[in-house]
Amino acid sequence: MEEQELFDRLRLAEDDGGLSLAVRLRDRIDQLIDAGLLADGDRLPPERRMAEALSVSRPTVRQALEGLERRGSVLRRHGSGTYVTNAKIEGNLHVLSALTDDVAQNRRTSRTKVLQFGFCAPDITVQKALGVEADALSAVRLIRVRVIDDVPSTYEISWMPAAIAGHLVGRDLSDVSLFRLLAETADVRPDHGTERLRASTLAEDEARELECPVGTACFLVDRTTYAADGVPIEYATTLLRGDRFLYSTRLQAPARAARSDEPLGGFETLATDDR
Repeated sequence: MEEQELFDRLRLAEDDGGLSLAVRLRDRIDQLIDAGLLADGDRLPPERRMAEALSVSRPTVRQALEGLERRGSVLRRHGSGTYVTNAKIEGNLHVLSALTDDVAQNRRTSRTKVLQFGFCAPDITVQKALGVEADALSAVRLIRVRVIDDVPSTYEISWMPAAIAGHLVGRDLSDVSLFRLLAETADVRPDHGTERLRASTLAEDEARELECPVGTACFLVDRTTYAADGVPIEYATTLLRGDRFLYSTRLQAPARAARSDEPLGGFETLATDDR
């Protein structure tokens, strides 16, 4: 998009509807990104030029860009400028899919950093989820960080019954799909699962691996995956950077949902953060 066309689209009407200039400018830029009129990697004009062209103050432009950066819509590089990132990975709350598949569908590149993989004594939550005993030989634990477009984006702890995945200990899992490997080596395939998603913040170890400040907002996803016969094959807890992901689902009118065999989803009220 040419600079003058961008300014024409961003020019704000006098009727503010009660919203500040910074908020309105932020939302207008975000709308252009969502519509594909501003593409990944596009460089926005400098603050001073935007302020002059739109007849607003530089602090207003700066606040709008800071808001976009918090949303993950732009990346501000000191001494270089502000660039559209459009970097959020979209996941579907109604489809059982691997993160690698979601990344590929969003045309992103990814690699995996394995932090730990081996036999480990599971806690009570994992015991209940997988139906395993408390001893260290009953389960294996895989801790890994997913790096998407060269940005550390997820911190994941996966537990699997040793009877299913114990034979994988010692193998390099840095660039392979865990589910695909289980299918090839143990004839175990995911069929369905249950998932909970809630808001959380990054603790010190997690923040260090994801290269974020401690306390950064994130999604916390708990998922239990089952084979077709109902046997649990994985219990995973994943922290996803809030500036890198969004989730979507399909909604139905109440009358239509009542005729469906299964609900599309549900909400839980959590009294405390039991993570």
